Amino acid sequence: MKKLILICLLASTVTAAQVQLSGVVLDANSHREVNGVNVYIEQSSYGTVTDKSGAFQLDLPDDLKGVEITFRHISYEIQKIHIDSLRTDTYVYLVPRVIPLPDIEVYGQNTMNKIDVKRDIPQSIKIVDATTFELRGFADAGDLLKTQAAIQVQEEMSGKKTLSVRGGNADDVVMLYNGVRMNSPFDNVFDFSLVDLDNLERFEIIKGSNTSLYGPEAFSGVINVVPQIERDYTLRVHYRLGTYNTEHINNQLYTPVGRQHFSYSFTDASQRRRFIDAASDAESITNNQRHHSANLYANIGKDAALNCMYTHAHLDYANGRDQESVGQTNNIGSVKYIGALGPVQHVHFLAAYKEYDEQQSLNYFDTSMQRRIDDQAFQCDVDKTFKSELFEFLLGYNLKSAHVDFADDRTTSQMPVFNQQAEINRLHHGMVGILKTKAAAGQGFLQNFHVDLSLRHDNLNDTVSGQLESSETIAEGANLHDNQWRATHLKFSTFADGYRQNMAVKAFMNFGSNTKFPTIVQQLSVPLNDLGPGAPLRPEQVTSYEGGVEIFRESQDPNAIDGWHAEAVFFRNYYTDKFRPFSSPGIPVVFYDNIPTAEIFGVEASFNVYIFKKKIDMHAGLAKYQISEKSAFPFKSDYKQTLDVTLNHAGFSVLFHWFHESEQVGWIRTFDGDFAEITLQPFINLDIHISRSFRLNSGKIFVNVSGRNVLKSEETVLQGLAIRDRRAFLTIGAQI
Repeated sequence: MKKLILICLLASTVTAAQVQLSGVVLDANSHREVNGVNVYIEQSSYGTVTDKSGAFQLDLPDDLKGVEITFRHISYEIQKIHIDSLRTDTYVYLVPRVIPLPDIEVYGQNTMNKIDVKRDIPQSIKIVDATTFELRGFADAGDLLKTQAAIQVQEEMSGKKTLSVRGGNADDVVMLYNGVRMNSPFDNVFDFSLVDLDNLERFEIIKGSNTSLYGPEAFSGVINVVPQIERDYTLRVHYRLGTYNTEHINNQLYTPVGRQHFSYSFTDASQRRRFIDAASDAESITNNQRHHSANLYANIGKDAALNCMYTHAHLDYANGRDQESVGQTNNIGSVKYIGALGPVQHVHFLAAYKEYDEQQSLNYFDTSMQRRIDDQAFQCDVDKTFKSELFEFLLGYNLKSAHVDFADDRTTSQMPVFNQQAEINRLHHGMVGILKTKAAAGQGFLQNFHVDLSLRHDNLNDTVSGQLESSETIAEGANLHDNQWRATHLKFSTFADGYRQNMAVKAFMNFGSNTKFPTIVQQLSVPLNDLGPGAPLRPEQVTSYEGGVEIFRESQDPNAIDGWHAEAVFFRNYYTDKFRPFSSPGIPVVFYDNIPTAEIFGVEASFNVYIFKKKIDMHAGLAKYQISEKSAFPFKSDYKQTLDVTLNHAGFSVLFHWFHESEQVGWIRTFDGDFAEITLQPFINLDIHISRSFRLNSGKIFVNVSGRNVLKSEETVLQGLAIRDRRAFLTIGAQI
């Protein structure tokens, strides 16, 4: 009994000798929660880290007097607060930095939260963080990414949005969702309107064709969409309404269980647009989308994590005027593991399965079309990184297996004029090695200088497993048959960085080549009947070199601007056997052929100025390209300029986005075999986004108002639809 009393007294004494400090760390301007802040006492073992909601909890001895608590984050000024102040203050506000601090370790950082694209060789990379687009009123990923100077978005009548990077075509961009390849095996294109922004952590964008890690199809860039793992809420609901009878509702659920994180998201969206000469609502375009996604993240050990994901997306499009309908369904499941496999350390493993189904029907005057695409794809990526004091070496293997079932029937006045059906199996093996040196330049301004190499080999096999059926005239030019292609490429890159108290500089240069194999839809392409049979498409090749420099500068004068950030990149892409797409009047089929050579030379630049402790951020972007053969890159602006002014203060966020796109030129093939030029005029306008969030106990309410194309401009009509018109949207939501 005495021992029990003694234990209780000791326990109460220990409890009394402890003090618990807790609070929330916020951005001083936007009042957004700051995740990953190290909270600690210098030269001691006491420390913790803020969670996704910016909250921290630090247990300290009660007799600890006169010490300061340090708050340190790579993107914010270091702040030290006396321990007595934290006993009463609930919130800690950090001032953003112009120059990020040197990399620091963040206690408890998720293994899968590291930037994946940096595992590739150094090249032009852009990170678009969630703080840039979260709760800001962008409709989808395509709507957001078109604000980038180097990216152009093409929107079809069905609402499908494809994008191009650096003047390339839509099938030159590889789209990844947390590493899972999303491009269709049929045409290597992805619809970015299917990417909802409500549960994303960031976009990782590689601009250029010198990627080795992500395959040869990335002829102009890679976009990796990273979903959120941890959330600062349990339940979030938001609703958007606006122009075109837009309605968009999103529900998100998140629950952590120990070191596991589970999330589920559901989105239901609809839109209806009338043709300008429509007699009634029946002659309208309607779009309906539904998304389901579930994500399970499990931290299963030191530097080891498992991520399981499932996504379902369905789109329905109906055109009452042209009696056209499209139905698309995507189902994707994936498993991703990062960590050790037995004694083998630093392993990345990804396995994914994707199903895509599309049904299209068109009845226009006396023409009828029925089109069906079914494809199933399996992806498996595994790589191992070997690390030493002098270098890192990544050795990886990629497997992509796809089966495509395609049918296209077209009739006129009940007479068949076009019939094509085939089943194709595609098997793609890839091996990649990336060597990165770790040479330190010294103790002066220049900190590091790296020379990196990559080697990639690809082996692709196409097998026509089903019977190719076509009408007699079309069959003569059909290019679909068994293929076997191989390609090996070496890439070279250098990287250097320098740092001092008020300035940081980064520079890179790379050189390499790449080979892109014809997609299945390109092989199905046929020429016009009067031009005779077409030759099989040959793989296209690109040789590219690129260089860039990035400078951060902080002002030491408190009465001047806070600092600035400048970036400039130049590149040259030289193509041989470039695929050229073209259309013909009266025939709703895209044709392809090879042209001997093409070239794109470009310069991209951006400049940021930060004022009033980064309350105001002014960003100017410029992309200027010289395209030698515009028929191979149809409807691409060779000049784009953007100007963004962002104001963050006391929970308010205002964004002004001004943009200028030059004219876009494309060609159609006439019946006599010549090309006719089509031009879309230059476009200048302004978008405005105004957001406000309110903290209410353990919850939050947020409101956003967005206006698109608010400047008065000449009306532009395409296929009976008004484009480049004014649009307005209101978004309201809450979370707990």
